[in-house]
Amino acid sequence: MAKISADKVKVYFAGFDFGTATTSVGVELAVAALDPTTIADNAERAIAGIRADTVEWAGLYDDSTLSPDVAGSLVIGSNTNNVFSVHIGTTTGNVAYVGTAIMFAAKAGGGVKDLVYQEAAFKPDGSWDRGKTHVIRTVFTADTDSGSIDNGASSTAGFKWYIHVFSYSGVASSTISLQDGTNGATFVSVDSTSISTRTSSVKTSTGTLRRYTRLFIQPSGTLSVAIALVRV
Repeated sequence: MAKISADKVKVYFAGFDFGTATTSVGVELAVAALDPTTIADNAERAIAGIRADTVEWAGLYDDSTLSPDVAGSLVIGSNTNNVFSVHIGTTTGNVAYVGTAIMFAAKAGGGVKDLVYQEAAFKPDGSWDRGKTHVIRTVFTADTDSGSIDNGASSTAGFKWYIHVFSYSGVASSTISLQDGTNGATFVSVDSTSISTRTSSVKTSTGTLRRYTRLFIQPSGTLSVAIALVRV
């Protein structure tokens, strides 16, 4: 039985929110079968193992400022800070598939008197990471923590957090800190980032990340962000 309804899936790309226009999204984790067959072979050979992940998205046409149509117009083919995130569910700790990606196809079309559909396809730079949602798109105007996640155990190989900044206003930079702890009650900061513009980025850090994690958001003015954490 499904635990999360489809309308709770959030799709973000390069600081664009694909919003309620989404009708379907599929994250494919795949490997390519390489073909080393030569003329002398009497049967086809295959070597599998090279990741070939993709995402396919479809939804209704929306010409608002942060729509998939605008994203396609502005960043198709670009490979600069193009963070892609699919958050499955809206609760802290839900699964998120994230990575840096290129949008390689974007299409809008429809028949007369029909709803106008959009489609888009994405290819990651490498493979998708499976992480956890710390914040779905939320507007912050005062110091707030995200609520803690129990990750089950410490991680000693480092971590990455995938950040989408949808909008920002303020006279100074805003600060978001990643914090960890051993008991879910006491936290210390292990990494932070400063935000002063709409963007998307990945922060990579090495070292141990303890069992419990949370974000502490300190906005200057108004800040709209979504963040997922991947423990390596």
